[in-house]
Amino acid sequence: MLFKSEGKLVDATIVHYRPFEFGRDIDLNNKKFELKFTLDELKPDFIILADSFIDQCRIDDLEQGFIDIPDLEELKYPDFFSLLNDSPKLATYLMTDYLFADLFDHLFKTTKEAKIIINKIHTLDYKNPEFIMTGETFQHETF
Repeated sequence: MLFKSEGKLVDATIVHYRPFEFGRDIDLNNKKFELKFTLDELKPDFIILADSFIDQCRIDDLEQGFIDIPDLEELKYPDFFSLLNDSPKLATYLMTDYLFADLFDHLFKTTKEAKIIINKIHTLDYKNPEFIMTGETFQHETF
């Protein structure tokens, strides 16, 4: 995994995310970040969580009588690996809109005292086997 802030490599052990009000626009001397990680770095824990999420979507859709994520239903609620291979844009959408906390908890679980806080995701692209995420951070001391 590689984490860059404003183009400079940063030790990922000082990076975490803002769990409350994630993605809310704030101006705290925000900096752009780029995060690169591989599919292997997600195995097995995140994959299990993503599969569980997809399965829970299927259950919820049946119980509530309407479909929250129509593309998942159209694809018949595939496992995460199949989704990633067959519909990478939908897989990355799920990761950024529904599973971002699980993703960050998985990638940054060995954090020391957080000094750089991820506040917003702009993009997440997948080109087997690598993910590239961009977004905004701020320094912990300013919040």
